[in-house]
Amino acid sequence: MGVWSALRELHLEPEVISGTSIGALIGAFMTQDDYDTAASLWHDVTPDKIMRDGLNFQWQELAKTYRNDRKRILTFTKRYLMNRGADISPLIAQLNANIKPELIRNSPKRFGVVAVELPFFIQRNIEIKKVPESETIDWLLASSAVWPLFPLKTIKRKLYIDGGYKDTLPIKFAFDLGATKVIVVNLFYKINWHPLLNKRNDVVNIEPSWNLGMPFNFNQKSIDRNRSLGYNDAMKKLGGYDGYRYTFYPDYEVAPLSEELRSLIDERHKQLSNAITARLARHTGGSMKPHKIFFRGLEVLAETIKIDPTTIYNVPDIARLCYETIDSHFEIKQIVSLLKKLRGQKPLSDKDERTAIAAIKFTMETHYHERDIIQFAARKATYTIIYLMFTLIYRHFIQHTTPKRGTSI
Repeated sequence: MGVWSALRELHLEPEVISGTSIGALIGAFMTQDDYDTAASLWHDVTPDKIMRDGLNFQWQELAKTYRNDRKRILTFTKRYLMNRGADISPLIAQLNANIKPELIRNSPKRFGVVAVELPFFIQRNIEIKKVPESETIDWLLASSAVWPLFPLKTIKRKLYIDGGYKDTLPIKFAFDLGATKVIVVNLFYKINWHPLLNKRNDVVNIEPSWNLGMPFNFNQKSIDRNRSLGYNDAMKKLGGYDGYRYTFYPDYEVAPLSEELRSLIDERHKQLSNAITARLARHTGGSMKPHKIFFRGLEVLAETIKIDPTTIYNVPDIARLCYETIDSHFEIKQIVSLLKKLRGQKPLSDKDERTAIAAIKFTMETHYHERDIIQFAARKATYTIIYLMFTLIYRHFIQHTTPKRGTSI
């Protein structure tokens, strides 16, 4: 849905749509050009709107249900055993109410879905316009029959399951339907297993910059997060926005800052240069450009201190946000305790690590016990990057707008 939102904003209208599973369902709404209905359905989705007595299969939510409402789990299990799969009558009702087979048949777009025929696991590529209108919903359900959770789908005495068991990304099917360039919505984080994803210039792979979490997680906050990430990732691939894991408006020239960051690495941390470069290159798919390494430095800092990745940032704004998020005001005993652990080469807890990151900022500003903190930062490429980023952020975005310590305004 996030990618579709970006396509609409960029006035990119597909002429061919192919989809598997959830891609088949959203593909149907795309074919009938009904973004608003699809958006409203995914804006307020719950397990009960998909399955009778449905469950959220995200582990924490499932554990919560087990603690507070075991009867619901028992009821779901009974229905599952009776139905040989979850009772998806609510999903079927939603599709019958909102999918218009006549609009799909009359659309200028070509639309195909993938299902897998049992028992021999035969992939079936089905162009929806070529089946009777009465079978439209059936083939959408066949393509999205995520067995064993959902029941098998029977069409004309043949059994089908989710097309993802054979082809999660039906790229070739799109070309077979007449596409000349394919934009792929890939839901797999850090998995580029499809043979056509990175080998053709006419395939644009929009992949998640962050792990999207478990399937069948009906937490609205997670759904909204993933939709925002999809929009951001699409705008980075198609709309000229910058960034790798985070997303930046394309209106700030970071080449001089990238050059300065590289100089600091070479001058002060040459022994760690290879490790730092490897850390910066992570999550870039091997496409990190030298004049944009400042973006990756910002991202390493932001992801370490858990800055929200769904927002689209101006570079100065996220730089200041990262800096201001870390509180570098300490009591002496905190600093002494941390220094003892650092000097003793003791492992740090999560709380200690957060304190250490704050100490990096504190030391950068005050030079207090600078040697100890620099030695700590040199333990790990991530810490060195954080130290260097605090240095650059303070120098370029903070120093001239913030009063020095000890002064009053």
